[in-house]
Amino acid sequence: MAMRNRLVSICFLAMCSWAFPSRMQAQPVGDIRAEPNPCHIDGGRHECAVSLVWHTMGVDKAKVFVVAEGKHPGAERIFSDSTNCEPGNCRATWIEDDTRYTFNLVDFSHGDRGYVLGSVVVTAGEGPSGEIRAEPNPCHIEPGKNDCTTHLAWRTRGVERAKVFVVAEGRNPGAEKEFGTGVSCEPHTCRAPWIEPGTRYTFRLVDFSHGDRGRVLATVMVTGTK
Repeated sequence: MAMRNRLVSICFLAMCSWAFPSRMQAQPVGDIRAEPNPCHIDGGRHECAVSLVWHTMGVDKAKVFVVAEGKHPGAERIFSDSTNCEPGNCRATWIEDDTRYTFNLVDFSHGDRGYVLGSVVVTAGEGPSGEIRAEPNPCHIEPGKNDCTTHLAWRTRGVERAKVFVVAEGRNPGAEKEFGTGVSCEPHTCRAPWIEPGTRYTFRLVDFSHGDRGRVLATVMVTGTK
């Protein structure tokens, strides 16, 4: 018994990870955006530049991939292997007209390709574009509560109509459903008060300019933690 008490005391002082799993492991989340988006191609040139900005939490390693569709298509390739990038540091100087560039922020904490934490579609000129963010992310579940609230904010350009859909995966999965309608939603206006622990909620901002479901303009994955 004395030896057991001694081991417990040593482990408590060392904050053993197996003793406190819920507080030692954060849920992986992230967001990515582009500035300016769309970018403007100056006269006499064939391309323009954007600055990609992304942040992650609860992620040991991440990568950003880019794939091009449209007039100048290109296979998916790695854009960066940084877990975070501040404004001005990660530039894409090859954005061409009539082409959609989808940048996906992907969790690589376990050495292989994990979940997409966020994405943004970049264009040049007047092509449709948008971005979506969640705050706070992750949201905090108070003691005695089963869920928490996050606020979604989004904006679009070159889009006449848009919708946001959400799908849940993990402990409490749910089929995709419509979350909101509108080309934009200002911060603290569009609430999601049902974020539960152990579940990943992917919000997709979709172009509906032509009356039916068009391209995904941006995504963000939301989680809740106790």
